[in-house]
Amino acid sequence: MNRGALDIEGDWSWRLPYCLQWIWPVPLFFVAIFAPESPYWLVRSGKIDKAKKCLTRICSPGYWDKYNVDAYITFIRHTDDLERVEASKGSFWEMFRGTNLRRTEIMLCVWTLQQWAGLSLTGYAVVFLKTAGWSTKAAFNLNMVITAMNLVGCGLEFTVINRFGRRPLILWGMVCHMVLLLLIGVLGCVHNNTHVLQALAAFLIMLNLIFHMTIGPVSESPLPARV
Repeated sequence: MNRGALDIEGDWSWRLPYCLQWIWPVPLFFVAIFAPESPYWLVRSGKIDKAKKCLTRICSPGYWDKYNVDAYITFIRHTDDLERVEASKGSFWEMFRGTNLRRTEIMLCVWTLQQWAGLSLTGYAVVFLKTAGWSTKAAFNLNMVITAMNLVGCGLEFTVINRFGRRPLILWGMVCHMVLLLLIGVLGCVHNNTHVLQALAAFLIMLNLIFHMTIGPVSESPLPARV
């Protein structure tokens, strides 16, 4: 949208992309209305029959012929009971005691690494590239390539996470980012020319691709994977 509005004269060159973003709430509203309710929420609310219907609806035909839906409902109720017991005696300070402290440290470190990975360079790639010497149109065109790495990187993450595990991906992702950020910083001190600008563009593309393969989705991925 931003690239398409680049040639528009006047204030509508920036107003139009903002206006078009309001299109998405309309289909999302109808999706939310017709989306099935969570079976866990239904069980917590005591609506067991609706929970069974929901599980049947969201699974492929014949799935529950092989597995027992009543047994799964029992599992959900057992999980809910455990969570209620934990919540009744839990407090904010539990995060900083015993083994929970270790979990808190891990989560804080992982989420902090996301902010220290230098992804702000790709988030403001157009401004960064224009400051480095790229033309406005060239900067917007390249930004589309950089943004496309979000999809490519997340797609590749599905294959590498089960092969290598979360910890190696996070560690090696940070190592790669450190090297790329160092190279980008060095190039920022060199006199601009065509080769320097091309190298900056390549490093930004690699930075965004590696982030979405490793540090980004891996830290919050629900996929069952080796640690």
